[in-house]
Amino acid sequence: MGFTVTRTSRSLVAPSSPTPAETLPLSVIDRVAGLRHLVRSLHVFEAGGRNGGGEPARVVIREALGKALVEYHPFAGRFVEGDGGGEVAVACTGEGAWFVEATAACSLEEVKLLDHPMVIPKEELLPEPAPDVQPLDIPLMMQVTEFTCGGFVVGLISVHTIADGLGAGQFINAVADYARGLAKPRVSPVWARDAIPDPPRMPAPPPRLELLDLRYFTVDLSPDHIAKVKSAFFESTGHRCSAFDVCVAKTWQARTRALVAAGDDDQERRTVRVCFFANTRHLMLKGDARRRRRRGSTATASTRWRRRRAAARWPAPTIVDVVRIVRDAKARLAADVARWAERRTVRVCFFANTRHLMLKGDGAAAAATGFYGNCFYPVAAAASGGEVAGADIVDVVRIVRDAKARLAADVARWAVGGFEEDPYELTFTYDSLFVSDWTRLGFLDADYGWGTPSHVVPFSYHPFMAVAVIGAPPAPKLGSRVMTMCVEEAHLPEFRDQMNAFAAAN
Repeated sequence: MGFTVTRTSRSLVAPSSPTPAETLPLSVIDRVAGLRHLVRSLHVFEAGGRNGGGEPARVVIREALGKALVEYHPFAGRFVEGDGGGEVAVACTGEGAWFVEATAACSLEEVKLLDHPMVIPKEELLPEPAPDVQPLDIPLMMQVTEFTCGGFVVGLISVHTIADGLGAGQFINAVADYARGLAKPRVSPVWARDAIPDPPRMPAPPPRLELLDLRYFTVDLSPDHIAKVKSAFFESTGHRCSAFDVCVAKTWQARTRALVAAGDDDQERRTVRVCFFANTRHLMLKGDARRRRRRGSTATASTRWRRRRAAARWPAPTIVDVVRIVRDAKARLAADVARWAERRTVRVCFFANTRHLMLKGDGAAAAATGFYGNCFYPVAAAASGGEVAGADIVDVVRIVRDAKARLAADVARWAVGGFEEDPYELTFTYDSLFVSDWTRLGFLDADYGWGTPSHVVPFSYHPFMAVAVIGAPPAPKLGSRVMTMCVEEAHLPEFRDQMNAFAAAN
């Protein structure tokens, strides 16, 4: 059944009061090339306590947005190439954020509160780009879609360059504060991009991006089951872990098991070599592709080896002896491929808030509270595929926690230029899993006067990154929702089985 969404208004919302006309430089983290991308999300609000003035949500939020853009005036500007080196900066032009109003010819209940799988395409609920403006040049776009039940959906598109997840959540809460009638936001914004360390940087080529054919999968983990793993970790180590640690560990392990079980993640794109060039289609390709494998290199390999031994005046084995040696090598092939898959290094990377580590000096506490720029550090853990696949979940959590324990030391070392390679210059390969945590960004706390959202749907996916997003299931359901685009079709069944088995465990 189709549900119609009609866009009724499109315009720029400028700050409601005059703002400074200036060009603001960005921090070294803001300027990371990989952050110049769009972050999309949908925020679902059911019809709750109607706003005091009785105005529709689109009117209330539009007015509140204009007020919030006064204090957060960089969001009303445009990205430009700055002076001296052409580095990107923010021109505070006061042009405004792009705002779209829309209506849906259905209730939120009819579309299951946009729970997965969504019956309305996300493109209908996210704002169309402003005309004559490149989407990557405008920091913020917003669409408010009202449903027949009185509920509404806020579709957000922002450019990661201007704010990290915490910063974007802080801005949205400022809009919500004004929408509820507050005289000013509960948190005062802090720009202070010069407070971020700017260590010497080594020139590096742009990252090599290989497009991956990834599949979507989502699963909910109950709070009781997560609590059991946390309890087991405490009993084993004497230390506590978080629900995020458990979700990261299990997703990484399930994905690694899927890769190891298949023998090779790249399938047709790699050849496994065992002395001679051995066909491994029967080991790496699944389904119909398996039947297309080539046959027969034994005789050629045997004959060549026998001729070389004869030319060297070695004792001449019979052709039967040589065939036996070659076939013995081929017999080891499956085991060798499995051992290779287990020895390969697999990685997981997530991004830790570092406001408490990077913002120093006078007023650091206030800056850490109100700072809305990018202030994070990539935390990476690595291990062999065999170690991750074969470990108990508590041991995988320990690997994740050990990586987090290095955060303060790694940030301090980075700040003084102690790394030969920039940790922010990430390598995107299929062996690496990137995890994003959306549970602590503040989006679930935003209240425009109708109550907090029942559901937030992030779309933090890129075709060159294997990604898992940790979020929350729709209210009133509790626990964690793991939303992934991290495996290709060949590995999806095993990954899905691993995650579902973990979710169903008692």
